[in-house]
Amino acid sequence: MPSVRKAQGIYAGLWLVPYLLQRAGAQRGNPRRGKSQLVTESEKGDILSKRDFNLRVEVRKENFMKTTDPLADMLTRIRNACKAKQKKVDVPSSVMKKGVAQLLLQHNFISNFVEVEDNKQNLLRIFLKYDHENNSFISGLLRISKPSLRIYADKKQLDQMRREVGLTILSTSKGILTHHQAKEAQVGGEVLFKVW
Repeated sequence: MPSVRKAQGIYAGLWLVPYLLQRAGAQRGNPRRGKSQLVTESEKGDILSKRDFNLRVEVRKENFMKTTDPLADMLTRIRNACKAKQKKVDVPSSVMKKGVAQLLLQHNFISNFVEVEDNKQNLLRIFLKYDHENNSFISGLLRISKPSLRIYADKKQLDQMRREVGLTILSTSKGILTHHQAKEAQVGGEVLFKVW
């Protein structure tokens, strides 16, 4: 092995290290040598490898995946559909999501929504609204209260929301309301999201 020595004429803190080539000779062996592969049989009688089996398990898990924040999932689906210029978007239905869709329809952010029957959970089909230049009526959606950090507003804080641009949606004891409706009803609640 060549010696490592201090280089002449180079900064004193640097050392000249010669390039060491890998020696020819012993080749590296197969790392999977001696290991077996899991093989199962499908419903049709075909032999499946471990890779195919893992893919099937992942597909099954994806179909039954639970979301920790269903409202954030709905807002993300709407936001992505608006960016992709899609005419409609499907989200799993719930009472809260129907209330949110009803408010978006009342304030002309969407053109319509319908509930589609499904064998597991009904779907809420939201039809998005675009202007003549194909720009979405929804410029932005911002989730405010999250499962990890709940944000509440009392009736005194609703005055500040009136001065802000956009529409703030709240979950109150009287249902899903905008900040204007909550101010008129003299109720506060959880600040769900903001749309503009």
